[in-house]
Amino acid sequence: MASKVIVLNGDELIMTLTLHLPPNLQFTDEEFEQIIAVNQDLRLELTAQR
Repeated sequence: MASKVIVLNGDELIMTLTLHLPPNLQFTDEEFEQIIAVNQDLRLELTAQR
């Protein structure tokens, strides 16, 4: 289940969405950097749990 938190920060609306991916879906650091590069309007982060 994904969780989301919506915070109003001044005039900016911030939404946090947690994606739970299947354990067999893995990608390298370089692949994640490519995902970030094509989604620059999003702030993407990885947790320590992989």
